[in-house]
Amino acid sequence: MSKRSDQMTESMSKSSGRVLTKGAAQSPKKGEKYRCESCGMKLEVTESCNCKNEEEPHFRCCGGPMARA
Repeated sequence: MSKRSDQMTESMSKSSGRVLTKGAAQSPKKGEKYRCESCGMKLEVTESCNCKNEEEPHFRCCGGPMARA
């Protein structure tokens, strides 16, 4: 990961929500909401993720990860 990406992830981790990125503790669940800390866009998960892939799903907006709202 680049230094800028590391800084952005660290900054977002300090926000009120948890950041959903590779290696997150759990996959998105139905009803969870995510918010872009830069522009305020929000997403709501309508179906839980049951992926068994090595890399977990992630949401990004404005060049950075979105935080759980």
